[in-house]
Amino acid sequence: MFEKVPGVRKIFHLPAKIVSKTQEYGPIGALHWLTYQLTRRWREWRLGLRTGELDLGIVQPDEGDNNGYEPVDYLCFDIIMDHIDVIPNESVFLDYGCGKGRAVILAALYPFKKVIGVELSPVMSAVARQHVHGASKNLTAQEVEIVTTDARTFSVPDDVTHIFMFNPFLGEVLKGVLNQIQASLHRKERRLTIMYILPKVEVNHLDSEKWLLKTQTLQTGFCNYIDSYIYETQSE
Repeated sequence: MFEKVPGVRKIFHLPAKIVSKTQEYGPIGALHWLTYQLTRRWREWRLGLRTGELDLGIVQPDEGDNNGYEPVDYLCFDIIMDHIDVIPNESVFLDYGCGKGRAVILAALYPFKKVIGVELSPVMSAVARQHVHGASKNLTAQEVEIVTTDARTFSVPDDVTHIFMFNPFLGEVLKGVLNQIQASLHRKERRLTIMYILPKVEVNHLDSEKWLLKTQTLQTGFCNYIDSYIYETQSE
């Protein structure tokens, strides 16, 4: 009877999952996993979001050079932002491959002048806009915009100061995005910070870009399976 109550079935299954994760990751890893799950659920509830991979029944698989949907975890984002300078009402944040809008909304909790999310999928974009609207009373940023377009053809606004990429794409798509970023810098020279997060198993292609200087490498992922890098622009 109680299993018909929403969420109760997941609670019943939690002890078994903890045992499974302990066997998979060890006691410390299992504790990290549990902390991640509890933190995610609490913050999703507080902001009125459903941005998990399977929430709302929306699944976006890998397609060519575009990686499938996977939202950045909350703790990872917090750690990265602790190492970022934001000038209130002047800095502009751009999230490539924003999906359902988790990183966009988390960024909008900071005093950015504007937060922009770029997403190829119209379905994901629509969900992101709904989430932004629902969380609007909690947001600090002056303006939040979700743009539905191909990242390769998106002209980076010349006032963007911070770019966030949670392993959204590879290959030709990444190359096209980097070209668009450089074009914006050529139009208006400025300091630009790029936050780049990807699994340890992936090759970090930004390291070969001479116009970028890697200033920090952060251990931010659940069970340390991902790395986060912070880059600043420099003269070639």
